[in-house]
Amino acid sequence: MTDPERRKSTTRSFRVDEEALRAIEKDAAKANVSVNTFVNQLLLSYSNFDRYFGQFQMIKITNDGFAYLLDSLSDEEAAEAGKRTALNIVKSVILAKHGELNLSTALDYFKMMSEYSRVYTYGESEVGGKRMVTIVHSLGPKGSIYYAHYLTYVFEMIGLKPKVTTTEKAVAVSF
Repeated sequence: MTDPERRKSTTRSFRVDEEALRAIEKDAAKANVSVNTFVNQLLLSYSNFDRYFGQFQMIKITNDGFAYLLDSLSDEEAAEAGKRTALNIVKSVILAKHGELNLSTALDYFKMMSEYSRVYTYGESEVGGKRMVTIVHSLGPKGSIYYAHYLTYVFEMIGLKPKVTTTEKAVAVSF
């Protein structure tokens, strides 16, 4: 993602369906932002997220719906799902967006997912000379199993050996 302070804006004019404009105006007011800001957020979501995920067959599901699905899995199946997601989907999206898989592009991916899909909250810090990445989620214990393997396999693909710590609502990896 580009540093917001270095981005330039440009002026364009578009024709917009009246019903779509009413929805945008209503949601902008609800979010307490200008229509311009709201439309810019929508365009950034497309350019930074949707256009890369559009290459995959997708369904939209609520966090609660995903949590219900994970709860129906055994711990081993939840772990395998996290691993397969990392090895197949995460890697593919990173390669589609950046052309290479490395620490910088992996961290960008996790930030992008946090910002645009809102399936988790991403945090990053440095503790005792080690980098720590934290994902806070609402998917319960099976979600932590899923994300522990999801993170582990992404980092292992780039040659890191992360140490994983989990709680019912968070996963932290350090390396």
